[in-house]
Amino acid sequence: MFPNKTVKQSLIDNRYIGRKPIYEFLKKNAEHMKGVLLDYGAGTMPYKDLFANVHKYIGLDYAVTASSAGYYKEDILYYDGKIIPLNDETIDSVLCNQVLEHVDDLDLSLSEIYRVMRPGGVLLLTLPAAYPLHMVPYDFRRFTYYGIQKMLEELGFADIKITGSTCPKDTIRRLRLFCVPCRFQKIYAFIVNMLYLIECNALSRRRNWLNSIRRILGKQQKDYDENNLLYPLDYLVICYKCR
Repeated sequence: MFPNKTVKQSLIDNRYIGRKPIYEFLKKNAEHMKGVLLDYGAGTMPYKDLFANVHKYIGLDYAVTASSAGYYKEDILYYDGKIIPLNDETIDSVLCNQVLEHVDDLDLSLSEIYRVMRPGGVLLLTLPAAYPLHMVPYDFRRFTYYGIQKMLEELGFADIKITGSTCPKDTIRRLRLFCVPCRFQKIYAFIVNMLYLIECNALSRRRNWLNSIRRILGKQQKDYDENNLLYPLDYLVICYKCR
C-alpha cells in the first residue's frame, strides 16, 4: 500500500508493482535511520512518518524540478542542485529515493551526500533500472547492479547491500501496463496488481518455510530472491559511510 492511500486506491494504481517493494524496503530498514536524517530529493516527503527514530528530519530538493512537478513546500530546504547547504559530517542518515536519475552531475551529488554524512552514517538508496521516462526533461539515466556497487565503493561506502525490487516477470507486468489504452488501465491494473499481491504472499510464505529449514541446518538465511537482480524495476540499497 502507498503512504496516505487506501488499499483500493493502491490496487488500481498502475505504479503499485513498482512502489510496493520500495515502501516495504524503506519500512524494513527504517530502524537503522537515527539522529539527523536528510531526505535528499524529498519531493513531498511521503515516507517521513516511517522514520520514528530520527530526532530531526531535513527535506532537501532542487528548486527547479520541484516547481516544474508542482510540489513546492514551505518546510523543505531548496537549493541549486549543486552544493548541499549543510556543513561537513552533520547528517547521521540519508534517504535518497528515486532521485539520482534526475540529477545533472551524478558524481557531484553523491560526493555531496558523502561529505555531509557523519562517519558510520547510513544511506538508504533506491534507483531505477527499468522505468519509462518521467519528470521529462529531467530524466538522465538508469542504473545496474555493478554500476551501483562500483560508484559507492569508490566514494568510500562500505557494507553495501543491493537487492532488486522485482523479478523479471513482475518487471514485464509493470511495463506492459503502458501498452494498455487509458480507458482500461484501472481495470487492467487491478487484475495485474491482485495477481502480483497473491504471488508475493505465496513467495513470502515459501521463503519463510525455506528459511526455517536453513535455520535448522545452520545455513545462511535469505531475505530476497537472487533472481530479482537480473531485471528489476529498481535497485534497493543500504550502505554505510566508512568510519
